[in-house]
Amino acid sequence: MWLNNPILKLMTIFLGIIAGIAIFTSSAIAVSEPYGISSKKPLFDHRTAEYLKIQWVLEKNIADKSIVKKMTNKLTALNDKQIKLICSLCDRISSDSHSARADVAFLLLTTLIVFS
Repeated sequence: MWLNNPILKLMTIFLGIIAGIAIFTSSAIAVSEPYGISSKKPLFDHRTAEYLKIQWVLEKNIADKSIVKKMTNKLTALNDKQIKLICSLCDRISSDSHSARADVAFLLLTTLIVFS
């Protein structure tokens, strides 16, 4: 009898939709990760990626493996600013490895590592 009123029908349907949305979204929120924190960690952090890039350039350009090993051991003593600088030089070396600019960048790279 009370559903004969069109406003009450509309409000009943509206409240049913709101209740359905609240139920389904609350279960979806409970399943998802809280506060958007991802449990997945990146494979490498930036410092490790830069370290690997520097090591690759050194191995590519230096034939003596003992020197490469000594230079990569010195990389751990460098701070983040120095690593970023050396990594930017490695980018220049790897972009055009057969040019005078790449040779100068490699000389700067080795000098920075040796005298650091």
